[in-house]
Amino acid sequence: AIELNPGYAAARTFYSNMLMELGRLSEALSQARIAQQLDPLSVLENDNLSAVLYYAGDYDQSIVQSRKTLEIDPTSHQAHRHLGLAYTQKQLYPEAIAEFKQAIELSPQSGEALAELGYVFGISGRKEEARQILRQVMPPAGDHISRYRLAIVYAGLGEKDNALESLEDAVNERSPGVVHLKVSPLFLELRSNVRFQKLLTTMGLTAGTG
Repeated sequence: AIELNPGYAAARTFYSNMLMELGRLSEALSQARIAQQLDPLSVLENDNLSAVLYYAGDYDQSIVQSRKTLEIDPTSHQAHRHLGLAYTQKQLYPEAIAEFKQAIELSPQSGEALAELGYVFGISGRKEEARQILRQVMPPAGDHISRYRLAIVYAGLGEKDNALESLEDAVNERSPGVVHLKVSPLFLELRSNVRFQKLLTTMGLTAGTG
């Protein structure tokens, strides 16, 4: 699609997501920036750029970009999520909590924002609040979608074995969130673990980032 129409912003956005999931972050960032420049008032393209900046580890610029997205659409729950994620990595936990709560208020069905709120509660020492969220995201029997979210909260609580077990279930059940497994900072403490590396191998994500 890009070769046929180089000015098609959405195609570059989707391509940047694919590159990001593979850990090809420099290329992903280049495509995301081009997409945003092609359609500077698009919420999708602006929010995608903030997401790629976050996964590339440029948290300050991700914050700046998320704020730009919110100037375009103050009701973008994804922009609030990405602000919360970047604040989390900068250890600005009260700010992160406020953004995740705003994301949940704007989109009550956003299980990702709820799990990420649980992560921040856990990593900032508010363990009981994290466990309350853990109970909320605990999937019922036969529910495959929540396994990845469960792993996020366990990671925030520092419960590595439980986080890894949930990730293994998520990969086996092909939960949607696992596409970010290679690049998500939320699992940084797990990356050197043999079980985690095996998951990346299973998903074909063992090549280096860059």
